[in-house]
Amino acid sequence: MSMSISGSVLSAVQAAGQMFGGYGILTIGPMQLTGMELPDSMPVGGKQMIGVSTMVGGGLCLDAMGPVENSISWRGQFTGPNRTVRARLLDSIRKSGSVVTLAWDVFSYQVIVAEFAADTRSVDPVPYKITCIVLEDNSSPTGNTLTSLVSQVVADVSSGNVVGALSSLSAGVATPITTASTSVAQPGATTLGTAAYDGAVGAVNAASGAINAAAGAANGLLGQFGTNLLGVSQAATTAASIPAVAAVINGAAGAAGDAANLRVAGGYFGRAATNLLNASA
Repeated sequence: MSMSISGSVLSAVQAAGQMFGGYGILTIGPMQLTGMELPDSMPVGGKQMIGVSTMVGGGLCLDAMGPVENSISWRGQFTGPNRTVRARLLDSIRKSGSVVTLAWDVFSYQVIVAEFAADTRSVDPVPYKITCIVLEDNSSPTGNTLTSLVSQVVADVSSGNVVGALSSLSAGVATPITTASTSVAQPGATTLGTAAYDGAVGAVNAASGAINAAAGAANGLLGQFGTNLLGVSQAATTAASIPAVAAVINGAAGAAGDAANLRVAGGYFGRAATNLLNASA
């Protein structure tokens, strides 16, 4: 029998089904690029906004006003039987105009896809190019004073707590992120050399580890999506079998949401850990 599955749900699941962790993986929103889809290199950097005032006598007064990240552009190639589907999935992120996380190696940014173009072909490969506008550097240490450092660390742990709580796999992260929230709010938590500081660092690292483990579990469920869907689809010869197919898709969609939420939570806790490392005595 033929069945029609919601295009939006199936597209989201197909994108999320590619997710897995590891060094050298590039993630943009719910989609991870692998193999030939990955670029040979990724640009990083930007500018420091400088306010220049000319003083009497010709002297200059320079004020550092904050960093501005360059746009991030790269090229890659989609290959295999799903090459055009993968291209459309990446283009759908551009069309949505959503703010998504772009992450690879030790870098993590909040971006909007400004441009995407692909050369669709009947044979491999399908080359593409993409440009992202950076809104925020998730991995950048922030705060030049103790007060701003405290505020940023507490805010990041609080944000990570909320995002992590959205996940249905949050049972394993609930206690660690609650402990981290309590620890970073203690007096002296951002003062190097104090017991409170050691406790905060340990709690934030423990929460990060728990989040990564939960994200790995979600990715494991996504990895089974293709096998599970194939099995129920082959057995779906009657209308009564359709709920089984829907259950597989809904389960994978839920795991995709979990993985995305946990990745965002991991970004917040990662930045909190970085800022704690920049604490002073």
